[in-house]
Amino acid sequence: MGLAALVAVVSLAVNAYLGHKVYSEGGGFGTTAEGGPGNRIFNKLAGFGQGEDQSAFQQVSHDQVREYWDSRPCNSGWKFDGIEYGSKQHWEEVTKRKYHVEYHIPPFAEFEKWRGKNVLEIGGGICTTATSFAKAGANITVVELSPKSMELCKKRFEVMGLTERAHFVIANAEELSQFLPAQTFDLVWSFGVIHHSPNPERILKQIVSYMGPSSTLKLMVYAKISFKLFWILNHTNNWDFSRMDEIVAHYSEAQEGSPVTYTYSVLAFRKLLRDFNLAFLGKTHIFPYNIEDYKRNVYTVEPLFQQVSSARYAEMEEELGWHLLAEATLPGEGNADRKQG
Repeated sequence: MGLAALVAVVSLAVNAYLGHKVYSEGGGFGTTAEGGPGNRIFNKLAGFGQGEDQSAFQQVSHDQVREYWDSRPCNSGWKFDGIEYGSKQHWEEVTKRKYHVEYHIPPFAEFEKWRGKNVLEIGGGICTTATSFAKAGANITVVELSPKSMELCKKRFEVMGLTERAHFVIANAEELSQFLPAQTFDLVWSFGVIHHSPNPERILKQIVSYMGPSSTLKLMVYAKISFKLFWILNHTNNWDFSRMDEIVAHYSEAQEGSPVTYTYSVLAFRKLLRDFNLAFLGKTHIFPYNIEDYKRNVYTVEPLFQQVSSARYAEMEEELGWHLLAEATLPGEGNADRKQG
């Protein structure tokens, strides 16, 4: 099935499920939950797929997860012609590439906002966002399960001249209090990480120990219903929805075989964050590029997307994006939940 046909199938499936599309005025990325994508199809798909059983992920050991990420730390394979691997220029190109294809990261992170503040990152990986926070003037504590990833992270901070702003902790975030004393951070940031841990809820319970009344949590997890889901099913020619979680987990990353990858419906994401007050909840990110060209650092937009307007593309991302984003605070006086429903 070609890409255009795939999208046609997705469109038909979504519209069959909905009956018809409903749009409201306003509500783009970056708005509060009550005025954002929740007013679009986003809410109508909110519970779809929430009953899928992902309990098998709880049986995976942290050693298996660690070994997977040690074998190839995320984005560590990116190379650029004429640029020495591990040089300052190399890391700058990694950052540039990351934010080109995931352009929602900088406005969601608001790096400059945290100048002079203390930031805790759960799952630093090779530290693209961690170095961005540090470069903007934040003091960053990086928690990472994978020693190989942390090794690259430390080298990156050193090459970028940012080590004095960083503290590094190799730890299983589900047991973070055993490795990092309880303290208050202004921001707890975790982007695309906790869904790779066997028990994400345990990480969120740990996070509470590192937040105060004025602290902010910013989180990204993968969406259950997304363009990527249908792309994977088409790519594997396996439309067995009873195996959806298993198939998506295997192909969720560039390096196949992730042992744990949870995906969430909107309702399941809200449930995951039930102990927090949600200030924002949104959905975004459809990868529009030809993958083989992208591997060569060439950004060739697939023909399907070439005639799509920016406004329509944003609507598609809100409906079928791969990334679910949330901003939250601890419950309590002064932290009133701005999200309704």
